[in-house]
Amino acid sequence: MTEKLPLEEMQLDEIQLEEINSEIFQSEQEGNQPQSFQNSITELKSIVEQLENVQGDLDQSIKLFKRGMALAKWSEQYLLEMEEQITDIVNQSKID
Repeated sequence: MTEKLPLEEMQLDEIQLEEINSEIFQSEQEGNQPQSFQNSITELKSIVEQLENVQGDLDQSIKLFKRGMALAKWSEQYLLEMEEQITDIVNQSKID
């Protein structure tokens, strides 16, 4: 059972969706990585909402899904790097 997020209750109008889709397409073409972990999570939430609202446009759904997977991979790598940094700090403090 999935938990409903407040984001799911928001509805985007057609103009907003077009703007977001344009940004995603541009990011895809430029190979842009998110500027921060928070930006990645925000964009992932937007993609989830769009995927829930896409009606019958398989090509658009696949583009959104690909971008979402790329963001998820980037976020996972970022978290692994942060975990390593924290482990190093903890280990260093034990030595001192």
